[in-house]
Amino acid sequence: MRRKGRTNTVSQAGTGFGSRILDFDFNVTTGWYGVDLDPAATSRWAVDLSQDVVGDSGDADERTELRGELQGVRDRLVTIGDPYMRAAVLIPAGERARVRCVLAFRITEPDYGADPVRYEQELAADAGHVQPGERFDIVKTWNVPVNAGLAVGAYDLITYTDPGAEYGRTEGRTVIGVFPSGSSQIIEFVFTTAEPASFSDLVDVSMACVATLTVTLEKENDADA
Repeated sequence: MRRKGRTNTVSQAGTGFGSRILDFDFNVTTGWYGVDLDPAATSRWAVDLSQDVVGDSGDADERTELRGELQGVRDRLVTIGDPYMRAAVLIPAGERARVRCVLAFRITEPDYGADPVRYEQELAADAGHVQPGERFDIVKTWNVPVNAGLAVGAYDLITYTDPGAEYGRTEGRTVIGVFPSGSSQIIEFVFTTAEPASFSDLVDVSMACVATLTVTLEKENDADA
């Protein structure tokens, strides 16, 4: 599947210096499916996708469970209320159909500008963070050049505990910002899995996707217009 973002889905009012991002593309492996995030629509996305993945001849309980998972993912993402965010889910073939990973991505412009050092510092600041119902147990960061620019990322292992619950649930997450050279904007990817123990290669999967990113920046004369 090939995902694409265009300037008509992001704010063009930038506060930093540099070119804005006109377009971007990246590749994902088989098993990724786009999420319908239109809040104005009564979406049949979860129903239709669970039907497509499991099929008429598949297990009815499996289809129902997947539909509930997908609807839950969509509801949570729509609740965020970010009109510029796009998303996809990973449902691997060859096993019982379930959502193994959620990807959300967007073009954004940090308040402090396109500063990869500051961005990595902000990600690293989550280490040891604790607030009611939420604890960051592991935070590691990295920065590495990729085709589209400098990728700055972090891996978080987060434990959520509902009020009154004896045990919490643990989530693995990677946050990766790609800084195209000469741009005031970045492309941010967030990969999340509810199964961090069995999805131990989340960082590798995330970076393999980010490594395929290509970006088109506005031309200098367009920026001055």
